[in-house]
Amino acid sequence: FAALIGRPNVGKSTLMNYLIGQKVAITSNKPQTTRNRIQTVLTRPEGQIVFVDTPGIHKAKNKLGEYMVNIARHSLDGVDAALWLVEPSTFIGAGERHIMEQLKKITTPVVLVINKIDMVGRDVIVTLRNSFHGRTMATLTATGQDVFHNYFFPFNEGFEYADKDIEQIAGIEGVCAVMLEFVQGEGGVIPVEKEFVTELAQLCRERDILLIADEVQTGIGRTGKLLASQHYGVLPDITTLAKGLGAGLPIGAMLVGDRCADTLTFGTHGTTFGGNPVICAGALEVLSRLDDAALEQVRRKGEYIRSRLLSCPGVAGVDGLGMMLGIRLKDKQAAQVLKDCIGEGVLVLTAKEKIRLLPPLTIGDGDLQEGVDRLIAAIEK
Repeated sequence: FAALIGRPNVGKSTLMNYLIGQKVAITSNKPQTTRNRIQTVLTRPEGQIVFVDTPGIHKAKNKLGEYMVNIARHSLDGVDAALWLVEPSTFIGAGERHIMEQLKKITTPVVLVINKIDMVGRDVIVTLRNSFHGRTMATLTATGQDVFHNYFFPFNEGFEYADKDIEQIAGIEGVCAVMLEFVQGEGGVIPVEKEFVTELAQLCRERDILLIADEVQTGIGRTGKLLASQHYGVLPDITTLAKGLGAGLPIGAMLVGDRCADTLTFGTHGTTFGGNPVICAGALEVLSRLDDAALEQVRRKGEYIRSRLLSCPGVAGVDGLGMMLGIRLKDKQAAQVLKDCIGEGVLVLTAKEKIRLLPPLTIGDGDLQEGVDRLIAAIEK
């Protein structure tokens, strides 16, 4: 979010603590957006904010740099800090570096540069070991399991893997984002510990790191909440969705918060079948049915499956949330149980050494009971 000229990696909280109570001159290539965002954070009774509207950076980079320098040196009496704001999508090129060189010449008042400057050199996305994020080149690289890194070379750069260890993540340099699944599906249907998520969200806030939630499998009601993040009380900067959103038809979506809302603008990126009207109509129907009553039914059915399986002698435990469950077996191998389930006329999945269950959220009670009966029969066979 912010970098003090000549001093990289100043966190958002450090900047805000410094600015509260100061008289601040702010210039930006999007003055109204700047005004709305900064005013909500900085406006306090003891502080003053002076907004200075300027030409767009893309139209007058060098002039803006000179203008900002003049503001800081001469134009406003008693200014405590002069800020040059760059939108997140702005490329830091020669023009911007020229401005920074100009600003470095100022000794007083303090000059801070907001939004993009500290992202130069921060291009590492951290993902968790045992994660699974997809099968495109980027998401395969993001996947924190060596078993998925045997083919389709060369993989992308820019990803680092970490255990669920806050100190380990905090020690990785150049981090711009952390991406995680709240329930690691392919990794064994393992919910991430709530304490870890809370600490991770705090770390991301303190260091201005984006928190990305991969909810391709957990989202759209699968865990008994619309989004799995709701179980953890955090609000990610980016959330990815797919799978259940189209009820079997291919569709993907990305949700972003205020910090990223202006980054991918219209036309910046695209896909051939993106926004397909037939599939979008299906997704709208799915969302229209996911009310509180439907989500309560998901939780109820998940508890029914869990309680039935925990009474089965061959089951060591059940992990997961809602109707995304992983069955730990006492003696039998998951691959053998999968084959026996096919013989019983019920289809299941495996994840690591577990049986993985992802039944339809709309399954009726009669079918659910029969399916669990047949699953237990296969386990006990």
